Amino acid sequence: MGPRTAITVGAILFLTVLGTLFFMLFFLIEMERISLGVLIIAMVVLIHNPIVVVEGMQSAMDRGTTSREAVSEAAAKTQSPLLGATVIGALALASIGLSPDSTGEFMFSLFAVISTSLLLSWFLAPTVTPLMGHYTFRQEIADAGHAYGRLFFGATA
Repeated sequence: MGPRTAITVGAILFLTVLGTLFFMLFFLIEMERISLGVLIIAMVVLIHNPIVVVEGMQSAMDRGTTSREAVSEAAAKTQSPLLGATVIGALALASIGLSPDSTGEFMFSLFAVISTSLLLSWFLAPTVTPLMGHYTFRQEIADAGHAYGRLFFGATA
């Protein structure tokens, strides 16, 4: 998808991990093997939300819309489906993390870290990703045939 997409998605991933670490610090969840492991594994899932939004923005801009229109269209279309997928992902581990026995006590950090990071990723996807995308993928009204060249290579015609 190009280097501009990588920069945008990478910045959102960085903000998500930073926000998760802040949440862990605030709620006194220690950085253990479980929480560190789940944070590393969750990075695969965390990039899904911003990639979907960026892909929606790029496809709208390929059709010739301005970056402002593409941003609002992509954020509006993807917000609800991404929330559903995020909630399902977080609830999948709820039975393990909220178990009343020793398993729940040991695995609570797994549930808390993955739920926090997923929800934060969902929150940043329709808010910060479009903002960054507006400035990263900025273009004026383009011809459909030249939108790809302008988007990635800065060509003027």
